[in-house]
Amino acid sequence: MRVDIDRAIRAVHAAREFAWSWTVADLPAFAKAVGWTLVDFDRKYPRFITNLAVNGPHTPVSIAVPPSPFPPGQLNRTGFNVTDVVLDVPEVKTAVDKAFDELVHQLFQTVQLRPTHSWTTPTRGLYWEFPHLVLEVTASSRKVGVSLINPAYLRRNEEMAEIARQEEEDDWPSRHQVSTRPPTARPGVDLRARQGRLVHLPADDATAAVRRGPPGRGRAPS
Repeated sequence: MRVDIDRAIRAVHAAREFAWSWTVADLPAFAKAVGWTLVDFDRKYPRFITNLAVNGPHTPVSIAVPPSPFPPGQLNRTGFNVTDVVLDVPEVKTAVDKAFDELVHQLFQTVQLRPTHSWTTPTRGLYWEFPHLVLEVTASSRKVGVSLINPAYLRRNEEMAEIARQEEEDDWPSRHQVSTRPPTARPGVDLRARQGRLVHLPADDATAAVRRGPPGRGRAPS
């Protein structure tokens, strides 16, 4: 797996120095500043071809189009691969983790700030939030990548995620209502088993009922 940390660091430095307006007008100027090639600028989905020595130099550009909640033409995010993209090779995970650790170490030296947020599942990642740029680094099972994100885009997504989480919490009681109707006795069923599954018994042996507790707790007398 090839890794191009030197050019990745130079790209990050250029991104931090760039005067982002977060519109499509940024694309030619940023391509020139970082030494990349801009392709399909006059089309709906432009892209960059980076100068990193990896097998996936093409990188998409996310631009807001209707019915997006963002203004048409707003630049949402772009990014680049720091390593080769390797498919269906489980042992590449070790190389990916090593490249991620080395890149993050170098970025700490460059940025001189602790990341705003980090995570370890389902991928490894972290980001720094600056006034005009969000810098994100992620490691998947097949590559390491860097994303350059519009802060307004990140904030909007975080707000939408929080609304969805709150709605999920508010909806939880209605989806988990417990019936208050008294249970109906059936032959051979011990209704005292309230905290576990009902224990079915022979009709003439109801007095031998036991209650099953949570897994690992064994049986408790009824």
